[in-house]
Amino acid sequence: MHTRKFATSCLVMGKRSIKADKNCKAQTSTETLNKAQVSPFQSVSDGSILVAVHLKPGAKFDEIIEVGEASVSISVKSAPVEGQANSALLALLAEVTGAKKSRVLLKSGHKSRDKVVSISGVSLSEVESRFMSSSSK
Repeated sequence: MHTRKFATSCLVMGKRSIKADKNCKAQTSTETLNKAQVSPFQSVSDGSILVAVHLKPGAKFDEIIEVGEASVSISVKSAPVEGQANSALLALLAEVTGAKKSRVLLKSGHKSRDKVVSISGVSLSEVESRFMSSSSK
C-alpha cells in the first residue's frame, strides 16, 4: 500500500496572476492506494481530480512531455520567477482538459518542480485520455 498525502492550499488562477481563494479552507487529505493502482491521476471525494506534475520551466515549448507512472512531465516556456511558470502550467492544463481556468488550482508545490494540481468539472477518464492524447511520448 502507498499513502500519498496532499497538503492543499487554495490558489486560483486569474487573468494575469495566481491569488489565494478567500472561500477555500486549507486542508490535508490522505489518499491510500494499492501499489498496482499508483497513477499520476487521482479522484478525490469532492469530485475533483488531483494530478501529480513534474514541471520543467524555461523550455522552448509549452507541452506535455510524458505521462509516467507517478507523475506527468510538463514543460513550459515561462521562467520560474514570481509564479510565471505556475500560471503557464495552470493555463496549459485548462486548455488540455477543456476545464475552465478557475477550475484548475495549484494545490501544492508552489516553489518546487513537483506539484499537485486539482482539476474540477471533468471526469477522471476524460482527464486521462486527454493527457494521453496530448503527450509527446
